[in-house]
Amino acid sequence: MERTFTLFFAASLLILSYPLASAQKGSPIAETPSPSPAPAPAPAPAHVNLTALLSVAGPFHTFLKYLQSTKVIDTLQNQANNTEEGLTLFVPKDSAFSALKKPLPSLTNLTQDQLRQLCLFHALPHYYSLSDFRNLSDVGGIPTFAGGDYTLNLTDVSGTVHMTS
Repeated sequence: MERTFTLFFAASLLILSYPLASAQKGSPIAETPSPSPAPAPAPAPAHVNLTALLSVAGPFHTFLKYLQSTKVIDTLQNQANNTEEGLTLFVPKDSAFSALKKPLPSLTNLTQDQLRQLCLFHALPHYYSLSDFRNLSDVGGIPTFAGGDYTLNLTDVSGTVHMTS
């Protein structure tokens, strides 16, 4: 009796399974595809905050003060944020300003426009790596944010760039 029941139960399962399997083969049940999630928005580009960088990168407080007072920092930040070209900024250390001899006209006597031009002269509207500096002196005139091309004589001494024009 137990054997008959087991056989009957197994046969019943096969019979019940067969119509279900053939129904799946013959007429597929339409599955609703799950909606794919919307792509995540692109991350905002990471921009370097030039003011923050110059505040901590070295003793550049004097030049940073001039960049801020003339609003040149805004021009440079815009170039850094919104162009593929980037920029190169030659920033004198505070000690360079201290070393200026008195016979030279004092920077405090410059008009705001003259000071702005001086700051713009220190910025190139293209990023040049340290290895590019070796060839820059040979190029001839280099455009600066001050307008016009200037001949720059650059020397690299152990990672410190010295510029004369």
